[in-house]
Amino acid sequence: MFHFPLFVVSFHLVLKFIASIFFRCLYHSTMKIPFVQLSWDNNISKFAPIGISSGIDVGFSNWGLELVNVSLYVLLILEIY
Repeated sequence: MFHFPLFVVSFHLVLKFIASIFFRCLYHSTMKIPFVQLSWDNNISKFAPIGISSGIDVGFSNWGLELVNVSLYVLLILEIY
């Protein structure tokens, strides 16, 4: 099991951000639609808290799964009965 769940979540969010930039540029170049520019103040005040809280939520969930010693077999048996 990987021992750095918060790093994995952070890396995943950075990859999603880079992929969204790429696909946004690709979409706007193929559709010939002008870019919508948002100010950094708007991004930080509106979008950063949501991203940070979701990253913390996923990271702590992964960390909790690492601390709990329950196998998949036990979970499946509990679901069946």
